Amino acid sequence: MKKAFSTFIFALVLLAVMPSTMRADTIVSTIGPYSGPFVCPFEGLCDVTAVPLALPLGVFSDPALTAGSVTFATISGSFGDSFDDGTAAADLYADGILIASSPTLYSGVSSFSFNFDPADFNLLEAGFVNLSAIQNDYGVINLDTTTLTITTASSTVQVPEPSSLALLGITLPLLVGSMRRKLFVTA
Repeated sequence: MKKAFSTFIFALVLLAVMPSTMRADTIVSTIGPYSGPFVCPFEGLCDVTAVPLALPLGVFSDPALTAGSVTFATISGSFGDSFDDGTAAADLYADGILIASSPTLYSGVSSFSFNFDPADFNLLEAGFVNLSAIQNDYGVINLDTTTLTITTASSTVQVPEPSSLALLGITLPLLVGSMRRKLFVTA
């Protein structure tokens, strides 16, 4: 009985001091392609005649995150579109933070990628991020798909080693067997 009990205690100690691992999760949210209103200086020929023009582009939605869980975040995409239409000059904002600017492109695309500063991670933990633009020139804003990628650190997870589990699996039956033997001897 004494030997089985000490083996059981040894197995529990091994499980308690095992190394733990960190698991990172990645959350990806996208806003589809956007083509804005046609802006020109001629009354009656255009949708809008004044620049700069503020435009809401969409909302990235993700699960609400716990404070301090974001370890890295980036927004990427491209001005212009797959039809080679170019874009009017514009500034892109994510919850008021300037993330990209583009001059007027008469054709082609211009890719952008913005890494959030750790001081701004709290904006991402609310569960949504508003994407907006300021159009600074006449024409049409064209954007291809824009992607927000957030990397979070999950809590520490204990991962038992196979040898510790095997030791515990052998020890428990021995302990139960010795206890049963002791019960039959005293009865």
